[in-house]
Amino acid sequence: MESFIEDFLHYLQYEKNSSPHTLRAYAQDLKSFVSFLAKEGVDSFKQVTSEHVRSYLVEMMRHYKRRTVSRRLSTLRSFFKYLLKKGKLEHQPTEAIFNPKQNKDLPQFLTVDEIFALLRAPKEDNILSKRDKAILELLYATGMRVSELVGLNLEDIDLKEGVIRVYGKGRKERLAFLGEPAKRALEMYLKGRPTLLKNNTQRAVFLNAKGGRLTARSVHRIVKKYGILGGMWIAFLDSDDYWHPEKLQKQIEQTKIRQGFPIHFTDEIWIRNGIRVNPKKKHQKREGWIFQPSLALCLMAPSTVLLRRELLEVHGMFDERLPVCEDYDLWLRLFAQHPAALLNEKLMTRHGGHADQLSQREWGIDRYRVQSINKTLKTEILKPDDRLSAIRMLQKKCRILIQGFHKRDNMKEVRNYEKIISQF
Repeated sequence: MESFIEDFLHYLQYEKNSSPHTLRAYAQDLKSFVSFLAKEGVDSFKQVTSEHVRSYLVEMMRHYKRRTVSRRLSTLRSFFKYLLKKGKLEHQPTEAIFNPKQNKDLPQFLTVDEIFALLRAPKEDNILSKRDKAILELLYATGMRVSELVGLNLEDIDLKEGVIRVYGKGRKERLAFLGEPAKRALEMYLKGRPTLLKNNTQRAVFLNAKGGRLTARSVHRIVKKYGILGGMWIAFLDSDDYWHPEKLQKQIEQTKIRQGFPIHFTDEIWIRNGIRVNPKKKHQKREGWIFQPSLALCLMAPSTVLLRRELLEVHGMFDERLPVCEDYDLWLRLFAQHPAALLNEKLMTRHGGHADQLSQREWGIDRYRVQSINKTLKTEILKPDDRLSAIRMLQKKCRILIQGFHKRDNMKEVRNYEKIISQF
């Protein structure tokens, strides 16, 4: 079965010119379907019937939005059509199956004032802020997709003429014209771009802090970061999660009842690899002054949180230099000085376990937690008992990492974490 999928993805990549994002989505959808078939005792695509497909879609409807289920059905249609064309199948199991009826939601949009507030938001005089400014101006001026923006290379830009060559779906080429604000923002960023470079052969226009090509997910995070446009309360929504319809209304009502709390969060439902799972005891929700319980691991998913806007203005946003644990890092800064109120209802569904999830790709997540605790300890914001707890947790995590690096004979890292321990 794996070889059929590999052949299909190869066909999409080299004959259909599908984007890397499309290839990842197709691969993930087919992996999910194969896992379902394994539970049904099916080990060959020739055995798949329309009933198997319907059962799979019913299972998906329990955990995902209709739009996601429709996309997965579309993936299966394309895949089985390919197998049929190649003579690998004699029937099309998706032939008589229709897409789930879609909810007709009203489109969400920004007002003119909100758009200009967003474009003005990056104000710091550093290269990352200039990069973010250029990204926002380019998206606004050209209307290009995020996937198209992160795919831009230096040779695609002609600043003199104010033109960008954009490659869309299927590698179709078009020209996009820049207005003066977008042109100025891009010029300012490109002047400082060499400071981000780690490899002179890197041709990507937009780079991350490590000198690599910026990803679509990072751009979503940047837009969300600067989307703090006004209003008293701010809510986050991760791309892997979704809010239940009543979430924001109930949280706003709670802010009026529990007015002494600047941070509010809810409970959540966990879905891992398409299956609902129960959180472990260590993930138990707490409220009040929860800095100390938050030292071991991240206790709150960003998508459960509603907080006062001025907290982010005072304490800063997520630290994008961290590849993972940026939420853990922000919560430490906030919980050291502010209490949090729990609305003990499951008002958000959280999806995890998929291959492209950042926490799945990074090993040794405690390395970044040590970094965050160490950074917090170097500030003057901690109360004496919180500081003592932070030191103990820092030392505990360092010792665990030291044991791991000893096993790998990585003495450089052993000495590094021993040095961190010795500071306290």
